[in-house]
Amino acid sequence: MHNSMLAEYRDIERRIEEEQTRLKSLLEDEILKKRTRI
Repeated sequence: MHNSMLAEYRDIERRIEEEQTRLKSLLEDEILKKRTRI
């Protein structure tokens, strides 16, 4: 694989990981809110 392509791929991969982490914490917040409501 070409170097610039590899760098681009890694950048995208890192962004996906960050987004997954963000979504996971959002979900956890929602679950906690629902639990405290009950």
